[in-house]
Amino acid sequence: MGWEGVLKIPILKSLRRDLKLSPIPASDVTCSFPANGKFTPQQRITYNAVLKANQAVFKAAKPGVRWADMHLLAERVILTELKAAGVLVGEVEEMVEKRMGAVFMPHGLGHFMGLDVHDVGGYLGDAEPRSTLPGLKSLRTTRYLYNRFRIYISTRSPLLNPLGL
Repeated sequence: MGWEGVLKIPILKSLRRDLKLSPIPASDVTCSFPANGKFTPQQRITYNAVLKANQAVFKAAKPGVRWADMHLLAERVILTELKAAGVLVGEVEEMVEKRMGAVFMPHGLGHFMGLDVHDVGGYLGDAEPRSTLPGLKSLRTTRYLYNRFRIYISTRSPLLNPLGL
């Protein structure tokens, strides 16, 4: 079987590329698209939920906001969208408290970027101790955001495809 047959399968593909061109600061780019060029209805739910979470974090991220709160915001938006689509039932705040968001976003929201793609400094200064809770334990920082911080916002949700979404 050639690629034509493979690409007709409705798979939502995610590409992630880390770029390091010294002495230019690093970049981290992630994009998702349907492998066959057309979203299924379920893929559209996934894509739009993650997109809305990303947009909400971009809008809310500013100096003085704690990064862990941005992670919870992203989870909350994804859970709200999945509930609206009929994928989940129940109260979104209860889902957040029970850490259901970690099922869909088990990784941390993002990471600092500098001369290295995954830059250090996440647990210095005003950082809260690393959480032991699902999803939150994967955060690379819990610090407050400050002007001139370079941080990558990654709202990808790798576990939606195994659920048939």
